[in-house]
Amino acid sequence: MNKYSGAGWLEEQLKREGREISDLGREVADILGQVYAGIYHISKEVLHERVKWNDDRYIRIVIYGDLETYDFDKLTRLVVLCFDRMVRLEIGAAARNYLSLAFTKRGCRPPGKYFDRLPYLEDCIAYIREECGLPVKEQ
Repeated sequence: MNKYSGAGWLEEQLKREGREISDLGREVADILGQVYAGIYHISKEVLHERVKWNDDRYIRIVIYGDLETYDFDKLTRLVVLCFDRMVRLEIGAAARNYLSLAFTKRGCRPPGKYFDRLPYLEDCIAYIREECGLPVKEQ
């Protein structure tokens, strides 16, 4: 159950335009809905005209603004939600003050083929702490 509108709202909007949404599109819409407290808070132009929501392998969206880790926690939410849903996220520059967010679905947790797996976030955190020589957090 999602707290904020995502795929359901977007699917309704796209149906009005005669467009469909893929399973990956639903995942991404739900992730963005949680990050932005409702997917409708992202520009309509971005949501409808520039995103291929029916692609089942790769979805790219360009957003305006910043991503933060704590005080405004969009970046943290994106990372956590993508790992939980087994969706790989790639962030890149699109233009001044715009970011490209690219999403691809992964099929398994390790072990597995490199291009198809995504570890648990907790495993990534432990690896990074170890790799950087930081103390491991006790629970």
